Amino acid sequence: MIGGYGSKPAVQLPHYKYIKLPNENWCTNEHSIYNLLSRKWNNPVIIGQSIPPPMSDFVIEKINNTRAVLFGGLETDDDAKDTVTNNIYILEISIGTVLWQCIKKPEAIDQWPVGRGFHAGAIITARLGCPMLVISGGRDNNNDTLDDCWIFNVTQYSWTKLDIPHIVRKRWGHSLSAFIMNPHCVWMITVGGAVDERQTLVINPNIVMLTELVTDSRGEWTVGETFDTNEMNSQDYKKKYQQQLQSGRRIWLEEYQKRNADIELSIQALMKSLEEREKEKESETQIYYQQLLEQMEKRKKKEIMIYRHQLQEKDRELHVVLQENQEALLQKDIVILEKDRELQKKDWELHQSQESVLRYQQQAELTDDHWVINKDEVTLTKEELGIGSYA
Repeated sequence: MIGGYGSKPAVQLPHYKYIKLPNENWCTNEHSIYNLLSRKWNNPVIIGQSIPPPMSDFVIEKINNTRAVLFGGLETDDDAKDTVTNNIYILEISIGTVLWQCIKKPEAIDQWPVGRGFHAGAIITARLGCPMLVISGGRDNNNDTLDDCWIFNVTQYSWTKLDIPHIVRKRWGHSLSAFIMNPHCVWMITVGGAVDERQTLVINPNIVMLTELVTDSRGEWTVGETFDTNEMNSQDYKKKYQQQLQSGRRIWLEEYQKRNADIELSIQALMKSLEEREKEKESETQIYYQQLLEQMEKRKKKEIMIYRHQLQEKDRELHVVLQENQEALLQKDIVILEKDRELQKKDWELHQSQESVLRYQQQAELTDDHWVINKDEVTLTKEELGIGSYA
């Protein structure tokens, strides 16, 4: 539930507008959603900057389970002044939120209905994926009754004027409904309303009017026959009704069969495409596998070359170290040989000294206990052999 006017609200919610009218009523743009399961009212969160102002006497029609379209109505400003509008609002409802989109008349386009209130509207969904909003009549800013009928393409945001009979379209405060006979034919039913600002009501036989709307292969709408209340009780109407029902059943069946055939063809084409894709995939897999093997082989060869180079560098380093160690060992061998020569010399000198001592001892034994040796017979050594004197 959106907007409208009525008595003073008990609570004024934030983010909405409430305007007091001269007749003590109030106009608002408040939103309320009724949950059929919980049987409770709640106020949704509004998203976007295109929320409608306080307004009334507009039409709002359901497009699908989550979308709706709103057209026209009386907008009330802060000074409580009403102005009719020809703006279109598309709303999308999700869990607890409402998103608004406003579509205004472009300056370069003339094919657009004038602003109005108290008009009637209905949604036509004969063609899949292409909902249409049809509106008729209403009152303009001068309270004049409008004499026109328009159909709005909700997908393309474009208006088309329909040339329906004057007695059907010139009224306000009435209602519209659409009965889909087949994908190409819709019966628009207009009920009630008034014809002037004095609220002169529509009278029989024009209270209920049935207008046939037909669409061609290009999607353009044309107006067919129109029946008033009396004509809808005639045999011609009943015959046409039966013909339309039979035609509708035939068209629905043909479209169903065609759709099934198209689906079957699509499935076959898809299966063929999948098979071709599978073959391409296998070929791509083989190519990829071959490329992968080649890359692995190249990488392996490169790694082997790097490893060989590293081994060569290591061998070169070890060879240098080995040469250095061999040179060091050679130097040590030379030092050891020199030390060995020195030791041999020392051993020889020691041996000579020992022999000399032995000779002197032997000579001393031949004399008395006190013996004297000639100084020329003394040989000096580095080792101490005894204590004595010479003469």
